[in-house]
Formats: sequence, C-alpha cells, structure tokens
Amino acid sequence: MSLMAAVAEQAGNRVFIGTTDAALSSPEWTMHLGNVASSTEVAILDDFSVETIDRLSRELRVDHVVVPDGDAFAFELSRGKSWTTSATVTALVMREKGQPSKVPGVAYAKTLIKGALLQLANLRPRVELRILKSAAWNGFSLMPVSRDPVSLTFDTHRPGSRLLPTGCFWFGVVGSIGQRKNLPLVASSVAALNLPDVGLAVAGCIEDEVLHQAQPYLEQILRNGGRVEILNRLLADSEMDQVITELDCVVLAHSNEGPSGVLGKAVAAGTTVVAAGALTLRSDCRQIGSSAEWVRLSQVELTQAFVRATQKPHPEPEFLASPTDFASELLGVEG
Repeated sequence: MSLMAAVAEQAGNRVFIGTTDAALSSPEWTMHLGNVASSTEVAILDDFSVETIDRLSRELRVDHVVVPDGDAFAFELSRGKSWTTSATVTALVMREKGQPSKVPGVAYAKTLIKGALLQLANLRPRVELRILKSAAWNGFSLMPVSRDPVSLTFDTHRPGSRLLPTGCFWFGVVGSIGQRKNLPLVASSVAALNLPDVGLAVAGCIEDEVLHQAQPYLEQILRNGGRVEILNRLLADSEMDQVITELDCVVLAHSNEGPSGVLGKAVAAGTTVVAAGALTLRSDCRQIGSSAEWVRLSQVELTQAFVRATQKPHPEPEFLASPTDFASELLGVEG
C-alpha cells in the first residue's frame, strides 16, 4: 500500500487510504504505513465490502480505486453486487488457487470454481481483477497478472552490525510464524543434520505454541554444537531484509498455495532457498533454477535438501519483479 501511495503521488495524484479503525491502531500500521499515511488522507471504513468501497469512492469523487487484498471484493462482484460509481477499480486477487484438502480432487475443483467466478467478476464494467503471482512466475494466465514486487530496504554494502553471528551456515524461517510455517518440522530437520557448524534463525512474530513445539529440536541443535537465534517480534522491513540477506538458506515449508514474498526477497538477496509442500513453491523453484530446491514436506527430504544446500555455491542476487511496475499496473498509470 505504501508503494502504491508513493507512486500515485509521484504521478501528481491526490491519494486517499481507506482503512478500518482496528487497522489504523495496529502496530503493523505504525511500522509499515505511518510515514506514508502522514502525507496522505485517511478515510475510515466499517468494512471492505463492495457497497462500502463503492460509497466511499462516490463521496470522495475519486477516479480510480485499488483494493490490495481483493479476493472477497471480487467474489462479491461475481455473486451479483454492482460497482455503481464512475470510478474504475482494480482488485488484486491474492489467492488464486483452492487450498489443499485431505479429500482427493477437492482443491482442484475449488480452483476451477474460483477461476470461473473471478472471470465472471472481471466482466463487470469499470472493473479489473489482477491475479497476484510470485515474483518468479513465468507462464500463461487467462486473466491479467501482477507479479509480487521485490525490493530490499537493507543495503548489503553498508557497514554495520549484523543480526546473525558469523561462523556457521544459517538456515532461517522468517515472517509471521504460525502453525502453517511448520517450524517444529524445520527445526527437527536441522537437528537431524547433527552438525556443529550450522544454525537455525527464526525471525518474526512467532506463536507461543509453535515455539513451544519446536523447543526440543532447538535444544538438540544446541547440543549438536550448532546455534539458534530467535528474533520473536514484529520486524521492520529493513530488519527482515537484513535477516534474509545474512541467512545462507531461507526455508519455506508449508502447504498453502500462493505467492511467497520471502522467496522473491531471498533470490534478490542472493540467498539459497529450500522449499517444501505447496505446488506453487515447486513451480517457483523450477523457475529460479539451481539456487532453489523443492522437496516433499517430510523431515527426511528436508534434511537431505539441507545437506545439499550447504554444498551449493553462493548464488548471485537477482531481482525478479519491479515494485514500480507492480504499483503502476494496479494504479493504471505509466511506470
């Protein structure tokens, strides 16, 4: 959102940010949007429904609306809700595919139904839906696509204190770390290496139960002579980027389908990637090449992949998708 606001202002536009009271008072807003919001106008919404956003756009007399997390918005349109104002609207669909199910074929059926509904919504006048794809994506889509933008706010050439100690090969799990990130599985896979010169860094907001479940494996890594570094807090963008840059290998182990911003940042930072689980991660790793590997979501396969990661040369940094292009596509302005 901050990126789009900055690009819109640079193009000479007046910018409004619509949000809720709850979001406005959150730590995430203060950390990631506080500076941008101070130079724009903020409008408070009860919710992000089509009706509410439609009414706000009419009241503010805007020319264009962007809905950054547009899945629910798009499905409301597909079920018959109307976009009645003269403003154009672009909604970014974050989750194109149906999520995994234990019942065979259910996820595939969900994806087909979801795709049909999205195409129906995209036929509405003055409405454009764009599908969020990973930064590494390169393929065909029936609908407009925006690749997840990649930027690093940490200057790798700037001298300064490190967040991670030197002297070992660092694996890392970063971001918002709940049950779906499979931290206990990752920690047990690192512990199974039984090597003294490896470490596991866990950086971001970690759910207490997840950290508790991972604790025995973290202790085993230490008994092996390895290192463990826990940064359990909301990280600024620059801190997150610094962690990803200092890691030797970023680990993504989850079954949720959808683009991973952390993966794009790892490639931009020149950090090796080991991914497991989601088929979208498998596709991304194939696009990236030898510096990224996908395996099944199991301790044995992860541990084997970790061994191979320690033997790979350090990859060259590569920016996969332009933040300015991403913002310009959603705003409908020239990049």
